Amino acid sequence: MDSQSSESSGVGQGPSSCKTTVLRDQYEVLRDIGHGGFGQIKLARHCLTGAQVAVKVLQKKGQKLQVLSEPDMMRSLEHPNVIQLFQVIETLGNIYLVMQHAGGGQLLDQVPLGGMQEEEAHRLFREVVCAVAYCHDKGMVHRDLKPENIMLDARGLTVPGPQSCGL
Repeated sequence: MDSQSSESSGVGQGPSSCKTTVLRDQYEVLRDIGHGGFGQIKLARHCLTGAQVAVKVLQKKGQKLQVLSEPDMMRSLEHPNVIQLFQVIETLGNIYLVMQHAGGGQLLDQVPLGGMQEEEAHRLFREVVCAVAYCHDKGMVHRDLKPENIMLDARGLTVPGPQSCGL
């Protein structure tokens, strides 16, 4: 998948239940998995490879410049504890950010009622601090760091969620 593309590249053709034409050729949208102040997050499957991805849908109309620059900032990030941007698809009304799907869910959902074990909390905290330091070294800040925006992969490693790093 081309992370630099701003148009649908035509990679992978196949059936899809997606109602958005520009995504239909490449992805099958499976379901909504989240939403935030700037957009919705959908779980999708890449038609050619079968890989699951998260697709953040940003509406252009009425959005601030900071939101519209998010794809440019995410392109420059490559860290094991930061969600990876695979592709950007841009239409007249929307920007679709196709990103790594962290299948372990939100950190908030993984914290038991009495709190987590100290050793596990230390490990997760180190991973978050490492990712935040990486973003800061690149001149970026997250701006909405909270347990709902810290995602875990299938192995339980942290990856700051689709809010991503931003100015």
